Parts: sequence; structure tokens; C-alpha cells
Amino acid sequence: LKGGYVKLTNLQTGLYLIVVNDMNSQYYSYEFTPYLVSLPNNYYYTTKKDDTWYYDLVGSKAIGIKADRELRMSSIQITKKLTSQNTTLTTNATFVYQVDIETIENQKETRFITLNFDEVKEKTIRIADIPAGSKVTVTEVYTGAGYEIVGDSKKVLESLVADEDSQEIATASFENKASNEIHGGYGIVNIQKKIKIIQLNKVKKIRQFKSRRIEI
Repeated sequence: LKGGYVKLTNLQTGLYLIVVNDMNSQYYSYEFTPYLVSLPNNYYYTTKKDDTWYYDLVGSKAIGIKADRELRMSSIQITKKLTSQNTTLTTNATFVYQVDIETIENQKETRFITLNFDEVKEKTIRIADIPAGSKVTVTEVYTGAGYEIVGDSKKVLESLVADEDSQEIATASFENKASNEIHGGYGIVNIQKKIKIIQLNKVKKIRQFKSRRIEI
């Protein structure tokens, strides 16, 4: 293969099945479509003018390879270390993370991840199906009632490697400890549902949000 072309010589006339193995680049996977080519080839069907039979399929008559391209998938993990507990009101603690994903195709997505603790320990959660090459910003947006973060609340992971090529998963690590604050708290998870209201023989679609209280 040279300059995007491969040249085969001394071929006999006939019908050839072109099959190209699927392949991966750093961030994309390519799936090639097999197809049949006649040698010699005739282009009257597409041009409606030229009824010539071509034996040398080169230059403008070269055979193009058809492929579907998809972004490969990657993963990250969030590791949280809780070094001490605030047990004034409860032994349970909830921490919420905002995960902002920006792909190499400039697509953006935001996810929210929750980690719950009932004792001093370290936990890790894996977040999959992130397009390879993405820039991911992980921010601890809720630090739990009666807790404070140690170090930065935001971690940035760049140029994620596809899972199949990765030897070590990209990790955003956070540490929290009990603070001197004595207060309760709760988290709210919005659940979006679509319902229908029939009014004056017309159907109107509206969105209704329910909130679920999470005691922490």
C-alpha cells in the first residue's frame, strides 16, 4: 500500500471478490464492505455514454474501497478515598460527580455519577462507553454533608486510549475527610416522565418532573 493505493498486476480476466480486513486506527474502527469487480470493467451503466471495456483499472478507473467508520470506545474510573467519617447524624455519606465528555468530533455529553459510603474505605466505579480520544472533566459537585474534599475538586483526563489498546485505565482520584460542620443534607434526583393531558379534544404532551429524596 503506497499513497493510499495498492496495485495488482498480471491478473486474468474474470470476476473478482474484493475483501478487505477490518482495521482499527488510534481512535476509529473501520469495517469494509466486500464487493464484486469485473475485469475488464464497463461504466456504461453509470455514465450512459461510455461503452468501452477497460482492462487497466487505474487512475480515474481505480477501484474505491468502501468503509464504515466508528469511534472506538474507552473507559475511565473514579476512585474515591474516604479517610474519616462524620457520624453526627448518620454514618451514610453520598458524593456526586459531574462527568463532562468532549469527543474529537466536538460532541459533548454530561453524566452524573454517585458514590455512597457507610464506612471509611476506598471505592472505585468504572464509566464505560466513552469515545476514544475524548477529553473528560470529572468534577465533585456534591461533597456530602459534613465532609470536605482534600485537594482539587476537578480532574481532567485527555486523549483517552481505546479499551482494547489500553494497558491502564485513566483514573480520576479524589479524597475526602470529615469536617467540623454539623448539618444534615440530602440529594435530589430528577426523574423525567412524559404524560398526556386531554383538553378540549386536543392532546398536549407535557413533561413532569418527580424528585426523589436521598438521605445522606
